[in-house]
Amino acid sequence: QPAKKADLSHLRQTTFTNPWWDGADVLARHLERTHRQFGKPPRRILELGAGRGLVGIAAGCLFPSASVTLTDLHAAVPGLRANIERNRAVLGPDTDRVRAVALDWGAQQLDNQLAGPYDLVLASDVVWLIDLIDAFLDTLQRIARANPGCVTLMTHQSRSNIVDRRFFAGLECRKLAWERVETSKKVCVFRITLDSTHACFPSV
Repeated sequence: QPAKKADLSHLRQTTFTNPWWDGADVLARHLERTHRQFGKPPRRILELGAGRGLVGIAAGCLFPSASVTLTDLHAAVPGLRANIERNRAVLGPDTDRVRAVALDWGAQQLDNQLAGPYDLVLASDVVWLIDLIDAFLDTLQRIARANPGCVTLMTHQSRSNIVDRRFFAGLECRKLAWERVETSKKVCVFRITLDSTHACFPSV
């Protein structure tokens, strides 16, 4: 069940030694406002490109019954694990419920420990470079196909029309549907699913 009361200010103010991007803060706040609106609370959550871990750790606080896996490149995993440990008091005593593992989007298949199933995927501001788009979307498509009904919540900040066109065209060709559900601090929150019948595409 969702937490009866969730206050993520502790995460933002005291537990992270380095700053995060606006996209992570916007997505964490979006989850904080909307987590009670989930018809069925997610039980397995995957974060892609977790960075400092704000979003995934926030999800672990807001959905205390969920298993949460934070992923990023190998070099980022020690920092992720350290931030998870800093938040054990709010995440609860189950040390295996929230974890960090390495994931290279260029890999041809997901490692066994990332096989799922997942019902919620999170990603914040992960395609700020054009070279990241295809690898990210291929990974997202692979996860969506392996987990029917899975929903992705993703933040994206427009910095380049070229990047935006490539990103939304990539969603279309992979039959990933999207809808914009919020805009805050020039950052958009998108809901993405594997369902081309409800897809829409922007004029950029």
